[in-house]
Amino acid sequence: MTCRVEIVPDPAGLRQEWTDLCDRCVDKTVFLRPSFLLTQGDICAGTWATDYVCVRDDGRLVGLLPLYRRRTMGCRILGFPVSGSTPPFSLIAEAGKEVEVAEAIAAHLKSRRDWDVLRLHKICLDHAPANALANALERHMPLVRKEAETTYLVDTASGSFEEYMATRSRQFRKTLRKAEKQYDGLGELRDLDCPGDLSLDQAMKMVEQVLERSWKGGEDSAGVVRHLKRYAEPALEDGILHLSVATLDGQPLGYQLWFVHAQKAYGFHLAYDVSLPKLSPGHMQLGRAINIAFDTEMQELDLCGSTDYLQKWATGTRTFTELRLVRSGLRSQLIGQAYLRSRDRRHEKARAEVEQVKEDRKQQIRASEDSKE
Repeated sequence: MTCRVEIVPDPAGLRQEWTDLCDRCVDKTVFLRPSFLLTQGDICAGTWATDYVCVRDDGRLVGLLPLYRRRTMGCRILGFPVSGSTPPFSLIAEAGKEVEVAEAIAAHLKSRRDWDVLRLHKICLDHAPANALANALERHMPLVRKEAETTYLVDTASGSFEEYMATRSRQFRKTLRKAEKQYDGLGELRDLDCPGDLSLDQAMKMVEQVLERSWKGGEDSAGVVRHLKRYAEPALEDGILHLSVATLDGQPLGYQLWFVHAQKAYGFHLAYDVSLPKLSPGHMQLGRAINIAFDTEMQELDLCGSTDYLQKWATGTRTFTELRLVRSGLRSQLIGQAYLRSRDRRHEKARAEVEQVKEDRKQQIRASEDSKE
């Protein structure tokens, strides 16, 4: 195999080849497909510029690393755009050619002089392409591996929903039964789906209503909806969108935006009305989604999060690692290490602020409901 490495400043031109490569890659993660990554790139275009690295063998696309670049604090950064709960990214490589592709990319990156820090924020080393990339980078340059996040998943490949529920804790099952009884006499409980029951515009109007009653929305609910719609539109066109809105007598209680591909569902964005804690709308809707997954022979639900309420449903976890490289050379070392220290401090501060906003928002909504009563 003779590899030729190219930088691709406009990856949209690779869409069909890229899609075909995803189909030949052992890592079927939906977040590596053009319908998601091209949207991610457009959204982050004001801060990050595309710098994709592709590998060809006799003209055939066999590898693609979706890198982006930016400059901050004087530091030239290569990596993945990160904003909030950004999904994992990875190397996309043809099955059986992961090692050769990763080696070619690592050698290419080592030869470049236009970056100080390479930061791959969240990759799963259990997948062959990501593992090959990490090992290749480590052979060429001093690599730091840092634990990034552990997220929850539900294995729905075998058994039934009833058998699965029997493995949940007794206390959790009791909580769900109690919440279910709260719906008695309140009206018709129904999940409305897009595509299917709702157009995307109709679904997004209901999403905005939920966000206004969720800690994730507030004053910028309309902005969150615009953001979600930018991801949903190409996903709908690609046939991977499943947006479900839980309603009670037509009023939305919660929503779950999933991307479904290769018999796996990925929870991209979930929210629920926090003013209704006794109804547990988030838990109830997720339970119904898991039930459907068993009935439709889905292999796995990747909950794409690590919150306590998701843990109650989980049958397993997926661990992600952050890969960091700082180029050799005095300038890169000084400015790169300073950037990473500053970035880590800001990250910890932001996480604490999000938790505070979450609690404040919940209390604000519930206090508003109490005052109405």
